[in-house]
Amino acid sequence: MKSCQKVRIAISYGYDYSTYLSDSNFAWLGHSIGCKYIALLEAFSALHSIDSPQELKELIGKIIRETATERDSPANLDRKIDNIFNDLSRLTNDLKLKRTEAKALIARYVERATNAKQSENLVTIISLFIKNQPSLLLAPVNTGLDSAIPKPLAAVLINLGINVNPTPEQTYALIRSGNLFNLLGIVDFKTDKIASSTCHWFEKDFKKPPENFQEHLIGGHLRPLGIQLGNFVINFPDFGDNIPLIESIQKRDAKFQIPVSGLFQNLISVISRTYAK
Repeated sequence: MKSCQKVRIAISYGYDYSTYLSDSNFAWLGHSIGCKYIALLEAFSALHSIDSPQELKELIGKIIRETATERDSPANLDRKIDNIFNDLSRLTNDLKLKRTEAKALIARYVERATNAKQSENLVTIISLFIKNQPSLLLAPVNTGLDSAIPKPLAAVLINLGINVNPTPEQTYALIRSGNLFNLLGIVDFKTDKIASSTCHWFEKDFKKPPENFQEHLIGGHLRPLGIQLGNFVINFPDFGDNIPLIESIQKRDAKFQIPVSGLFQNLISVISRTYAK
């Protein structure tokens, strides 16, 4: 539905709204734990593409059983599989309804602006999730509760059965389950210990993305963050990364902004060539 609002706002200000008429024009940029949610959106695209409910439930069961712990009883696993299958089915049905509503609303906005009829044919919102949409992950982190809050408290909550879902193991299994992530770029930073294990998994275990869609830059986990003041940027302090607290825009552009922007443009050009054929 956010696409509807973007079209409405673009029309009201006289801007070109055509970009928002096709979901193939959308791209995703994430940092740290936010990358986990982008990865899950793409992984869900693979689950959605399974037409048979039985096959979908079997795949969910395979992922849950492969990542089960000693605490999980067979009855608990069966209940968890049923709950995930039912939740995913409800989510898919809800998204299908919202997609239909969004296409109709966008067409109505376009018709009002252009006095054209049958504008719904111009709206190509196809994917329920983010399939065929490029994503660039900066220092991605696939974490559980143990990395989100102080470790002593996390240990207590985990022992009580409370954790972030899906777990890191389930997330990796879900990513492996589909032949997707072909429009993925990753940027890692040389002194970043927080994202190092996740980046290593993508590059060495999952074997994606290819090297031409990877950037290895100087800095630590907080390197993407900064506040611009005039011709300078105040970098977020990340001890041990050897990045100055205050840096000129030119230096930051050369060491961070330009490589990241170049990688992002490479991803965009791949999808552009695909749809141009």
